[in-house]
Order: sequence, then C-alpha cells, then structure tokens
Amino acid sequence: MRLPKLQSTRSETKVLSAFGGYNANERIQDGEFSDMENMTADYYPILSPRIPRGKLRVLTDCCGLYGTDKLVWVTENKLYYNQSEVCDLKESCRDKERTFVRMGAYLCIFPDKVMYNIYDQTLTEMENTVTTTQPPSFTLCKMDGTVFPEKKTYTGDSEPDKTNYDYWIDTSENTVVMKMWSENSSAWVSVGTTYVKIQSPGIGKGFKEYDAATFSGVDRRAEIYNDYNFNTSNILYGCSDDYVIVVGLINKVFKNSENITIERTVPDMDFVTEMDNRLWGCSSVNHEIYACKLGDPKNWRCYMGLSSDSYAATVGSEGDFTGAISYSGTVLFFKEGGVHKLFGDKPANYELQWKPMRGVQIGSEKSLIVLNEVLYYKSRDGVCAYSGGLPSKISGNLGKEMYYDAVAGGYRDKYYICMRDERSNYRTYVYDITKGTWTIEDRGVKRAFAYSDGGLYFLDDENTVWVINYEQIFMPIAPKDDRFGEMYMYPGEWYPGAIPVGEEEENQEWYAVTGDMGLDSIYNKYIRELVIRLEIEADAYFKIEIMYDSENWQKVMEYTGTKKRSYQVPVRIKRCDHFKLRLSGKGAVKVYSIAQMIQEGSAVSG
Repeated sequence: MRLPKLQSTRSETKVLSAFGGYNANERIQDGEFSDMENMTADYYPILSPRIPRGKLRVLTDCCGLYGTDKLVWVTENKLYYNQSEVCDLKESCRDKERTFVRMGAYLCIFPDKVMYNIYDQTLTEMENTVTTTQPPSFTLCKMDGTVFPEKKTYTGDSEPDKTNYDYWIDTSENTVVMKMWSENSSAWVSVGTTYVKIQSPGIGKGFKEYDAATFSGVDRRAEIYNDYNFNTSNILYGCSDDYVIVVGLINKVFKNSENITIERTVPDMDFVTEMDNRLWGCSSVNHEIYACKLGDPKNWRCYMGLSSDSYAATVGSEGDFTGAISYSGTVLFFKEGGVHKLFGDKPANYELQWKPMRGVQIGSEKSLIVLNEVLYYKSRDGVCAYSGGLPSKISGNLGKEMYYDAVAGGYRDKYYICMRDERSNYRTYVYDITKGTWTIEDRGVKRAFAYSDGGLYFLDDENTVWVINYEQIFMPIAPKDDRFGEMYMYPGEWYPGAIPVGEEEENQEWYAVTGDMGLDSIYNKYIRELVIRLEIEADAYFKIEIMYDSENWQKVMEYTGTKKRSYQVPVRIKRCDHFKLRLSGKGAVKVYSIAQMIQEGSAVSG
C-alpha cells in the first residue's frame, strides 16, 4: 500500500519592534493597542509606562490655575503667585472660576476685574465708581482747567464790544459757538473745542487723565448748549481728586441740583485673551467683541479718534462664543460652527471675518493650546489641529465615541487633553505631534493645565497641583553648596534655586492591551509562540496575560525584578482563531520587541 507523501511544514518569524500607541478602532495595525493606561510615547519605538509625577501642593477650594513666568492659582479667595499669597480677591467672586490673562507687568483676573502688578506687588481695580457727596459745580474752562473769566465772557446773539470782553458765547445760530477775539485777523474766531470743569470733593478719585467715564445724574438744563448730554461716556481730559474736565459747552457756570455718579466700567465677557498690548474679549449675551485701550486694561470705552482707542463690534453669527485665543498675529473668537478672525493693527482698520468650520466645542474652551506654532483644540467631532487654513482632525485613533468638557495643556512636543466620554468617565490622552501617536495616561478629572517656568502642571479634582515633566521634580539634598545656596537634584546635573516638589508619585500601575492577533492569517497558518524582549528595573513588576478567542484572561507569567536586567520571555500559544495580549505591571519596564513564530499548518485535511 502506498501512503501519501507529506510535505514538511514551514515556519517564519515576524518581529514587532515599533509600538505605535493607542487605537480604539475595530481594525488596528500591528504594534498598536486597543486599550492602555499610564503609558507614554517618550521612548518610541519602545513600549514603556510614563514617568512618575511630582505632587506640588494640596489646595483648598481652588478656583483657577494659570501659568505665566511663575505658577498662579486662587484658593480660599486669595491670589497666589509663585506659591506665595499676594492678596485677597473680591468677596463677590468667591467660589467663581477665575480667568487669568497676562499683559505686560499685569496679571489680569476675571470676573474680579482686577490687575496684579507682578513687579511692584500692587492690586488695582479695573473698574471705578464715584458718587459725589456734594452736588458738583460745572464751570466753562480751557483744556488745562483754566476757567474762563466770567466778567470777560459775554453770552448773546450780537457781537460784543471787544474792549470789554475777550470771549463770546454766540447764540445767534441754532448751534451755539464759543468765540474769542483775534488781533491777527481782527475778528471773532471760533474756539474748536470747549471744556467743562466739574468740581466736587473726591469726584476724581480712582480716575486718571484720558479715562473714559460714564456720568449719570447730571441735570438737563437750558445753560447746557447744543443739547449736549453729560449723561453718557465722557473722556476725562483732566483729573484730580476733586475735579474732572470733560468736553462740553455751558453758559459759564451752574451747580447741579443733586449728586452725580461717575463710572469706569469693564464689559462682562465670556472669554478674554491678549494680543498686541490689548486685552480682547467677547460676550455671547451682547453678541459683541471688545478690545481695551492700547496698553490700558482699565479702559474699554475710550473713543478719541486715535490709534490707541478702544474697540467694539457687534457680530451676527449664530450661537454662543465657545473660546478665544490669540494666534499667529490674529485674535480668534470661536463658536461651535466657525470662528471670527480679527485682522488689522488699529481700530481704524480692524476687520472681523467669519469663517465657517469646525470650531471649539461648548465646554471645551480650555482645550485651546498653541504648541509648536500649531493651534490644537477639541471640536464637537474630535481633536483638531489648525494652522490658519482649515482645521484637520487628528483624533481618528480615538475611535467613534463622543467626548466632552476637554481641558488641555502642552509640553514640548506633546498635547495633553483630559476629556469626559459618553459614560462620564474622564481619561487623559496624550498626542505626540512628532510621532503622530496617541497614548492614554491616567483616569480622573483634570480641572486645569498650566505651563510655567519650564514645567507643565495640572489641577486634579481633589485640589492637588501636580507637575508632569520630570525636570521639575526637585528634591533637596545636603550639604549646602556655598556657591549657589540650597541645592536641588536635576536629572544629570546640579541645579540651583529650583522650587522643590513636595513628594514624588509612587510607581503607578500600568497596562497595554494589544488588538486581536491572528485575524490577518489565512486558515492554515497559526502563531505557535511569542518571544517578548524587555528590560525591567529593580523592584518593578511585570505580568503577561493572554485571551483566546475573546473569552477570559489567562495569566502566562509574572515577574518582580531584583535588579535592572533584560529578559527574553517565551510565550507558548495554543491553536486558536485569534488572541490578544495584556502587558501590565508597576514601575519602570521597557518592552523592546515581540517576535511571532508563525507555523504553517498541514495541507492534509481531517
């Protein structure tokens, strides 16, 4: 009897040596992971957990975290700059989330509407309101405050004797005009602008020259010419504690019947940013966009016809504003369906353009981050990168699930974003812009990110401030070095004068789950064995689990390192349709490669 001749089976080895990050889609590439936690792309192409963070400080009722040259926060209604308490904020704003904007030496704080000068440590109110204690007197004057002499000023509809009067309030026409005698032209000539000095004790306190202030309570009298209404916004051309000077024309002098109120106000704004030495803001309620006076965050209604004037414009686009940021020489005011872009360098040529596109999602205004000259933000359907044209979606690997309430921060080449999914679970995702990969760090709420003095910080839901990057985790050592004072450890070198972090995070647990392996093999091939090449630090823990045909996890091996060394771990795979691996551990482990030993099945049928 002749038996069939059997051919020997062939085998091949497929080595996976580049790990590409997180991918939540149904079909993922070799080296990508369907789930993970506390992983990083810092060591790409090596698979590795993130480094520990540093705990900076536990706060109480924190209402805002901000990064400028030093770290800023508000806790218990007090402003802290560089970890030191500097002043109390308004009691009326207690428990409200603060918005911070840096403009020159000033740290501007909203909704308190105050400015903290970081150099002279003074706190200044942006707004100011004065109600007089005595009815004020109104006197016709020159711009410098010099009062027109009453005996030398004539009021009437006919020309006065020039030998008796120097000034003439000409009422002969519908528009009353102030005139003065000119020897050069031998005629009465019009005075271009007339001013009024308003006097009352304390009326000018808190104001300065060229402030814009709104008056209320001024009588509408016959002595006020040309139907001039003082109960509006006026420019203060002169100012002291007991008087202010404004434009106006009156019949020499009169006394108001009651006290008046003078106010310098700042509009209520949803979002505020800074560009070109101005603060810019927007209001959804009023459908308006504003800019303060050049270099002056106190004045938002100063219109003198100068290039330094304030600016305001009404917009007709649909929906509420969802965020604002200055980017690449323009100010961007986002809505969910597009963006208003401001162009120009002064009020005379400012121009607002509306561009329909994917805007910032409602509730995700804190996702706006400029990193490596590109603007990143969370839109309704994903995370977008914007460089001036149309935004491009970069979050395809995060799958089809919807995310909300995004808060983001940027450090070096990484965009950190914490989002809430449809089940209200918060996770922090990290996009490495140079590698184009996503990784997942920890779970939990991040209320704010702040970049300051070389470090990226975040505030968690327990009011704890953490620092992410290892360079900022400094621990004090002894002895003291007389050259530098107190010393702190810096990775690879000594670094004087840094602020130490309270404590370092304990080694965190981590895991990474592969996609289904074996689905791309034809029916007569199977993976016979895996060999995992890894390095484990002393006291680190590492475990491998396997799931066959979407059933249950089975532990393959676990190991705790006694010293730093490399391992080559073989994993036998039983015949199955498909399987996936779960690599997990605690502490520093690096996975360099996973080699698949692929066996070709027999051609003989059963």
